[in-house]
Amino acid sequence: EIEVMKMVTCLYSTASGILHYTRQPGAILHPGTQVARLELDDPSSIKQANKFCGTLPTMSSDQNTHGTKINQVFEDVSKTLHYIMCGYTIPDDQLFTEKLRNSVTLFLKSLKDPSLPLLELKELMSTIAGRIPFSVESDINKCLTIYAKNITSVFSQFPSQQLTLIINRHAASIQRQADQDQFFMNTTAMMELLQKYRGGQKVRRRMEMLQLLKEYYRVEEPFQDGYDKGVRTLQLQHKDNCSKVAEDIFAHYYISGRNALTITLIEAVETEESCLLTPDLKDILLKLSSLSNHKNSKVSLAAQKLLIKAHQAPYEQRYNQVES
Repeated sequence: EIEVMKMVTCLYSTASGILHYTRQPGAILHPGTQVARLELDDPSSIKQANKFCGTLPTMSSDQNTHGTKINQVFEDVSKTLHYIMCGYTIPDDQLFTEKLRNSVTLFLKSLKDPSLPLLELKELMSTIAGRIPFSVESDINKCLTIYAKNITSVFSQFPSQQLTLIINRHAASIQRQADQDQFFMNTTAMMELLQKYRGGQKVRRRMEMLQLLKEYYRVEEPFQDGYDKGVRTLQLQHKDNCSKVAEDIFAHYYISGRNALTITLIEAVETEESCLLTPDLKDILLKLSSLSNHKNSKVSLAAQKLLIKAHQAPYEQRYNQVES
């Protein structure tokens, strides 16, 4: 028996044998302390743990440690780009550049895949199964089934608005406020995902690239007047969060990898948007082009080039004007 806080706990053995105590009654015990040793009547009845004397298999960096479905691939590559933007890089520049290019290519390819929203929503549905009414779950599954059947069609669009309407319609029919709040809490993740696809997959792709570009500018903006002033600015902004200050300083210190990623994303914006920039993209590109620190010069130049190119008339139009 062991007594803890006036509560007695009995220890039982599933095997018979001779018990040898290693601690005296009334002794103070600490976590991991051996209390007794049991000499078994039949040692073969218990499987003994043997010391491993072999060698562990070598792990290759090429081995996949994540799923192969498009939503799992997208989640993995998104984390990779996020880590790069946080300052985590590979010492080998050639290997890093190759990995960066492959990650951005796979990132954009995943966002273009029409099955991405379908698999993302199904994954969310599996986490809340049983916590939302069966009728709502059934209606959502019907919409997803119809979309899955027509997913290869050029005119197929993910039914984000229709799915949002199903959720909102059921929420409006709930009488009790407490039940309605619980329903909204269970479907919050779904509503956030549907909101991302409200304008289609192209808008989702643009928002993901925009988020990475904004993160680069957020970290670099305080350091435009020098490192010391930037550190003081961060300390004033995050007085109660020293870890946030350390994270931003770390990201700024390893700026070469972040510059490479940002320039690659700007090139991707030029290709994906065909230089037809939306107001939010123009705004972040103007901010990037305004960075005056010499460490940000390459990013600033890339943003300026894209802004100039976006303001130029198409080549065909300029060609026709010259000819006329």
